This record gives sequence, C-alpha cells and structure tokens, in this order.
Amino acid sequence: MKPAIFTALFAAAVAFFVWTVRRLAKFMLVGKPDTGAANRFADIPKRLAMVLIYFFGQKKVAEEKHSRHHLIIFWGFLVIGFGTTEMLIGGVIPSFSFKFIGKTPYHIAKWSVDVFNLLVLAAIGFGFFRRIVLQPRLIPMNWDAGLILGMIGGLMLTHFMYHAFHYVASPGGWQAPVSGMIASWASNASPRTAHIVSEVNYWVHIVILFSFLNYIPYSKHIHLLGSLPNIYFMDLGPAAPKATDLGSVSRNRQLFPKLNFDVEDPSEIGVVAKIEDFSWKSLLDQYACTECARCTDYCPAYNTDKPLSPMHLIHDLRDEMLDVGKARLKIEKLRLQLLPLEAKHAAHANGHGNGHGHGAAEGEHKAEGGEHGHEAKADAPGDGDGHGNGDGHGNGDGHGNGDGHGDGHGVTVYEDPILIEINALKKEIATVEAKVEAMPALVGGRIKEETLWSCTTCGACQQVCPVFIEHPLKIIQMRQSLIMLQDKVPVEIQRTMRNLERNQNPWGVGADKRMEWAEGLEVPLIDEHPDPEYILWVGCAGAFDDRIKQQTKAMVKVLKAAGVDYAVLGHREACTGDPARRAGDEMQFHALATQNVETLNEVKAKKVITSCPHCLHTLKNDYPQYGGHYEVIHHTQLIGHLLDEKKLAPSVEVASNITYHDSCYLGRWNGEYDAPRRVLDALPIAGGRVELERNREHGFCCGAGGSRMWMEEHQGQRVNLNRTDEILKTGVKTVAVACPFCNVMITDGMKDRGADEDVKVLDIAELVAKSLPSRFQGNPVPMPPQVVGTEDIGVREE
Repeated sequence: MKPAIFTALFAAAVAFFVWTVRRLAKFMLVGKPDTGAANRFADIPKRLAMVLIYFFGQKKVAEEKHSRHHLIIFWGFLVIGFGTTEMLIGGVIPSFSFKFIGKTPYHIAKWSVDVFNLLVLAAIGFGFFRRIVLQPRLIPMNWDAGLILGMIGGLMLTHFMYHAFHYVASPGGWQAPVSGMIASWASNASPRTAHIVSEVNYWVHIVILFSFLNYIPYSKHIHLLGSLPNIYFMDLGPAAPKATDLGSVSRNRQLFPKLNFDVEDPSEIGVVAKIEDFSWKSLLDQYACTECARCTDYCPAYNTDKPLSPMHLIHDLRDEMLDVGKARLKIEKLRLQLLPLEAKHAAHANGHGNGHGHGAAEGEHKAEGGEHGHEAKADAPGDGDGHGNGDGHGNGDGHGNGDGHGDGHGVTVYEDPILIEINALKKEIATVEAKVEAMPALVGGRIKEETLWSCTTCGACQQVCPVFIEHPLKIIQMRQSLIMLQDKVPVEIQRTMRNLERNQNPWGVGADKRMEWAEGLEVPLIDEHPDPEYILWVGCAGAFDDRIKQQTKAMVKVLKAAGVDYAVLGHREACTGDPARRAGDEMQFHALATQNVETLNEVKAKKVITSCPHCLHTLKNDYPQYGGHYEVIHHTQLIGHLLDEKKLAPSVEVASNITYHDSCYLGRWNGEYDAPRRVLDALPIAGGRVELERNREHGFCCGAGGSRMWMEEHQGQRVNLNRTDEILKTGVKTVAVACPFCNVMITDGMKDRGADEDVKVLDIAELVAKSLPSRFQGNPVPMPPQVVGTEDIGVREE
C-alpha cells in the first residue's frame, strides 16, 4: 500500500512540475532567434566548464562574503541529493538502496548526508536571522522567502526525525551521526511509538519535498531552473578564453544584434518594442535571476538615487513576459478549441446546406430567409410543398434553416448550438486579445523612460550577477525603441545626435577642425605615411575637447620618444558612433560604423591604438559586425609593452602619491585592469600607488557612459561626485585615469568640491610623458596647465 500511495504522489508531482516547466518554456520561446551574440550552441566543452565553475562551483557567489551561507545550502543540497534519490527510488521499489556501491562508501555517503543536513539547517537559521534582524538592503523578509526557508528547514528536520526514530524502532543497525544522537535522546520511546513518529515524519518529508518541487517555478527559487541553462548559454564573446582562463576572465561583452534597415516595415527592423521582440536568451535571463540584489547594490545609478534598480528591471520584464505569455497561451487554447468546431460546422453545412429547397445561395442555404434572402422568422410556417416564399418562410421540403434541417419552420442561425459555441469562443478570444492590447506599453509603460535613461552602461550589474544576466543589453535595446519608434529623445541627446549627423562628433565642432590639435607637432597623416604599424585613433574627445587635447599631445610625445611607427587618419576619422549606439540611435551608429570601417579597410589598418576605452570597445567589439576586424589596443597596453621593451625610460618623479580610477569600458567591458597599474608602478612616484576602496571589477563609474556624458543629472547625487568624494578620502594629490570621459568627469568633480588646485587629474599618457627625459625626437609637446606639487607639467629643457 505504501509504495502505491508514494508512486501516485510521485507521479502527480512530477507531472504537474513538467506541465509547469513546459508552460514557462513556451513563454520564453516566443522570443526571437538570438543573432547578436556568438553562437550559443558552439564551444560545448567551454560551456560545460562554465557550468562547472559558475553553477556547481558557485564562483560568483563565493566572491561575495555576505552570500557565502548560500554555498552551504547549495552544496548541501547536492550532497543531500544522494539520500533524496535513494528515498525516491526506494519509495517506488522498497527493496532499493545504494548499498551496492560498497559498505564503506555507502556509510561515508550516508554520514555526509546527515552532517550536511545539519549544516543546511544552520544556514537556514542564519537566513531567517539575516532577513529579520540584520535586514540587509534589498533583501526583505516576505512570505515567499519565509515559505522557502521554512520548507527547506522542514526537510532537514523531518530527515532527522525520520531517521532518528527509525533507529529507535529498529535498533542494532548502523546509525548516521546526527540522527543517531537524536535517537539516543529518544531511546525511551516504545518501538511502536517510534515507528509511528518515523512514518509520520517520512510522509511529511515527502509532502514537503513534492510541494517544494512544484513551488519552485512560482517563487524566487525559479532561478534553480533558469540559472544552469542561462550560464550554459552565456555569451562567450568573439574571442572565447582558453580553458585555463575560464575562472578569471571577464564575461562582459555587450554585443548588440545588428538591426535590419533594409525592410520597409519598422516593426521588422529588430527594435525591441514588446516582450516578444527580445531574443529567447534575453527572456531566459528573467528565469535565472536569483534576487540576490547584487546588481542593484553595485549600480551607480541606484546608489546615487536614480530611478533604476537592475534587479527590479528584470522582475518587471519577467512580469511582462508572464502576463503576456499567459494571455497568449489562453488565446492559443481557445483557438485550438475553435478549430474542430469550425470544421464540424463547415462539414455539416456542406452536407445539408443545399437540401431540397430553393433558398440556397452558392451551394449553402441562407437561414436568413427563403428565395429572396429576407431574414427568416422563427415561427414562420412553410408552405405545403416546402417552397419558400419571399417573406421569410421556410423553403424546400423543410430544409433551409441554419443547420440545413427544418420541419416546415425556419430556424435562425443564432439557435444553432455549434454556431453559438463558435461565436462564444470568438468573443472570448477577442476579449483576451483586447486585454493584451490594453496592457501598458512595455517601453515607456511598465519600464519607465527615466529608468532607461538613468543607466550609464557601466556593466557593474552584469559583472556581479552570479548567473550572467545581460542587463545593459536590454536597457539599450529598449532605448532604441524610445528613439527609433516612439521619438522620445531627451533634449540633450537630440542635440548630440544632430552634432554627430552634421559634424561627425558629439561636440558639434566643425569636422574641418579635427586636426587643429596637432598643429606644430609634425603628426604623420595616413595619406603621407601609408601602411604604418599602428593607426593612432585620436577620437572626438582627443581632437575637440580642450582638456583632452593635452593628453593626445602627451601620447604623441610618448610614441615619438619610443620610435613607434604610427599615423593618424586625420580628417578621414569620424566618431566611432559609441554615443549613438549606447543612446539607442542605431541608425546613426550604422552610418558612422559603415563609414569608418570603409576608411580603415581602405588604408589596410591592422593595429589600432586608442586612448579612449569607448572607442576601443566599439572598434574591437562592434565593428566586426560591419566587416571591421582589427587588433585594437588601449594606449596603456601599448605603453606597458614599450616599457617592457625598454623603449621608454621614465626617470622624472611625477607625483608624491597617486591613485587610479578604473574605466568601466576598459575594465569591465574589455577585461583590462592590470596594464594601467603596471605602467603607474613603473613610474617614479615617491609615495607609491594607493588603491581606491572600490576598484577593478567593483570600481565605481564616473557617470559618463551610456551617452550620459551628454546628459544632465536631474535626480539624486551626481555619479561623478560620489566617486570624487571617495577619491578625496584617500588623501592623494594625483588621480590617474585612462579614459577621456573619466578625465572630464573626475576633473569636474574636483572643481565642484573645490579641490582642483590640490588634487590633479591626469591621464596615464600625461604622467608617462612627464616622467621622460627633457627632450625627445621632434618638437616639444605643451602639457596641460596643471600642477602636481610645485612643478608644471610640461617638457623640461636641459
């Protein structure tokens, strides 16, 4: 009897679970094919390695000390799974056990299961304590969390009670340590009482287990279903890492699907306007979210009181997917019910519609009335021979009503039971469709405009996510909808896009002035010096911003001092399109990318140097979509190489002490944290380098990414001021940066705090140029009018 009851419960639980998972999969698979990232079905060995490291190994979870109790719960469940599997199989086949693996291995396994049950129970207790007493930000105590923690705790307690009282009821066998200890405390219980208590706990354990299984898809623990496939299908990027690097390489790539501008219908371009427009992988992200809140905790927008929480953004998208998915499934179900009814009605009409009467029209009787097509009356009698007349009386020999039958009286179509059911279903379908249409728009509705424009695309959310959800990609795709479909563009972005269109730079300076920065420097142009080893990509900031021009000149000094073979594109260079793509104006980006790729391919560029991480990211990761494949190098990487090759010999002290601010687009998006630090450590700095509290992968954004460089901050604290305050706490006199945007934002922050005379913000190229001997080949390069200590940053004359 017991196996039969267990088998029935087991089958019912599994069947309902499979039904739920299949339903959830349908919601996700309405997404479009994933065309914007690397083939997610390729590199199977690497993907399996990712699953081992990040799912089973929980590497991302282990990085956060506040979350490490989850490791005990997760790994504990893996170990406990041995005992659970034995219990499930044994419930169907009572004689089954894993004893066939050998006495000693079996006892070790059972001993481990018992101990890990205690560890998991302790972790669950801490989970309650953490949520109720410690109350960390964004980790609330709610019914969902309480129920999940309670069920897991219940599984652990019933495990101990079942085994302990089983030992009391059947003494003499091998006992697991914790359960055995409890058994010793309950040793005075009679065998019958112990058996009853053991059986009750067994069934309670089973009921909790099956309930938990089916509650998972409807709770925050849905990530147990979504996280493994989400990690497996993660974007490995254009250059997948070697197996030995899998545990350390940055996974952020921020690759966008290339839109199709050749179609006439705007809805076919590929812009995300509704939930179905996301790729299936993007929708899978919603199921993977663990609700750990790390993405929000590290988000610079959220931490400066902007209306953006990456975690809640994912929740809103999941709610949209479920709401729309449920409605679509209901419509699909109703249409499946409709099909056989329509087929039945059509067959019935074809079989009887022509009858013997004279009221048929094109092979089908008109129930609306006789030969003349007047509306039939339900109580109108037919004539003796069944002929219909023009006033709506039945015709033929009684045939001629809506279902092809009659007894001399006309019957209206509305009394046909099949048609009544068909019309009812059509009405219900129309009602559900109307509800879907009446839902608020996804972009600008459920997901607010101010939420989307708050993002700096720094990648902090994606970097810390333990299951590799791609938040920034979704945000920018929805920005595309605002700009390209809804024409809802902030005024500052409108101005920036006009500047890009008219002058090919976001500053709006005339394109004919792009080379004014190089006057008197004898900078080689590509037309004068074809086929150089390197193309120096100056960038718009380096060419037009008065402050950043100085770091461009410093870089020229470094290149000349090291004898690097390079040339610049000059007036043939245009903005890479980074501001347009991050803002969501994909059409503007398309035009700029196409133009620049044609230019670079025409000059046969092989290696490109840039001082701007935003240019680096676009040239390196976005341009391959347009046929531009180049080795793109950040200037700190090249300088580091030149130092290693002894082609640069820094000898002049550049600062009393220094700190380095990590660029998001150099670090998180392109995995380069060490090159800038290696260069700084090679320079003569009396007090050495001081690390900021938030550094490397967890560095804090300057606030300029995602086209925010061109927008004002109207809510909360300015992001750059948050970072500036952190820098000032270190007491350093010099801040090194490796990005022109960071340079501008941190400099502005120092001015706002009144510290610009005491703390200088310098690009690494400027520091290296200052550290070099007093002359180099060519003309001296004027350095920015800033002071470090009491020395002007300029070219020293001997």
